[in-house]
Amino acid sequence: MANRIEVTKLLDDTKYLCYHVYLKSDGASGDLDSFAIIDSATEAMGRNHVFAIDDVTWGFNGFSANLHFELLVDDSLIWVLPPSTGNYVDFKKFGGLKDRGDPADSPGKVLLSTTGFVDNGDEGSLVIKVRKTRFKGA
Repeated sequence: MANRIEVTKLLDDTKYLCYHVYLKSDGASGDLDSFAIIDSATEAMGRNHVFAIDDVTWGFNGFSANLHFELLVDDSLIWVLPPSTGNYVDFKKFGGLKDRGDPADSPGKVLLSTTGFVDNGDEGSLVIKVRKTRFKGA
């Protein structure tokens, strides 16, 4: 049996994407390592566009996680999601947390890795809203 990971698209328009992610540990497969929850290759992204995370809501029972953007050299860590419920962070007032990778060198993926996602019964959900934004350089 494998960990249960369900990614459901809730919103897809010209400017925003929103996803619900449900996770349940099978007690044997262990932590997730750089699991792609959003991939620009499967989204309607314009040329020279990247993702900016506007907000995240999550509740995790028994584990923590982190979000990061995939880069060809080193992934760009974004945010740590500690274990608990009722968490919400809003990055819009800062312009969102942008993928700092050049679209020519970045695969354009939002990744999720977990810590402690090892016991049968560990489970959690998150809702993540990202904005499609034009890359302006570093």
